[in-house]
Amino acid sequence: MRNILTTITLAVLPMIAMGQTCFKDGTTWETLRCGIVSGDKEPVCETETASLNGMVDIDGYQALKMFCSDATSKKSEPYIYIRTDGDKVYFKPAGVDDAPWYLMYDFGLKVGDGCDVYSSWNIGYYPKMDKAYVKCIGIDQDRESGLTAMTMEEYYGDAPDVHKSEGTFVWYKGVSSSLGVLFNYGLGLDGLSTRLMKVANDGEVVYSYVPTSIGNVKTATFKTKVNGLNVTVDDIGSSDKVSLYTVDGKLVKEAVAKEGSVNMTLPGNGVYMLKVGTQAMKIVVGK
Repeated sequence: MRNILTTITLAVLPMIAMGQTCFKDGTTWETLRCGIVSGDKEPVCETETASLNGMVDIDGYQALKMFCSDATSKKSEPYIYIRTDGDKVYFKPAGVDDAPWYLMYDFGLKVGDGCDVYSSWNIGYYPKMDKAYVKCIGIDQDRESGLTAMTMEEYYGDAPDVHKSEGTFVWYKGVSSSLGVLFNYGLGLDGLSTRLMKVANDGEVVYSYVPTSIGNVKTATFKTKVNGLNVTVDDIGSSDKVSLYTVDGKLVKEAVAKEGSVNMTLPGNGVYMLKVGTQAMKIVVGK
């Protein structure tokens, strides 16, 4: 009887650890992807949704089924399987019985620690899976979301002393990368940018991204006119600051309104977030 109880307890422990993260049944991640499609000159942006729905026994593990969809496709079969082991998150390509489990996240890394991680965005190329070395260089609390933010430095290759840094991004502990749950790394991807926009579990929002850290304003009182790369913002207060951001939150330009109007020249086509005072509006240029 004791052996049976021990077996049951060991089986439940991974589920208890999983319950402390977003990697549990009913969680959805929305990621904004912008990139150049073959044959097009302008960037195309779309929202990709990844969701955990249902469990299945895989290799002796109780794994979660992750489904993915975008504006043009919604597959009825799982994209990957997910399992957790403490602070570690692993994935396995769906439909490949002999595939190993790949490390996706290690939220237990301390400052100075690093590891190799694999990304599931390219499972169509299995067994040639891309990996990167990531290193935790800082841990702090994100002021807006209240989540624990791990600042990660990415190196493309096996070790940081072999390849130069690609830059830094954030892992929200137990949630996902700021680049999106499937894009746990990827600063070196040419022609593609991704941004985690929203995470929810059974309808309860865990994380929501709004560039410039302001509320999501559905109706803005200011007006915009776009002519090529020129943007005119009208009907704004004489002392309001006008800020322009990329979709991943990088400041492009700032100006102070004069006589209720501001003119800006954009660096190129794409999707931007325009902030005027405490209001925000998304603008798309070149599509």
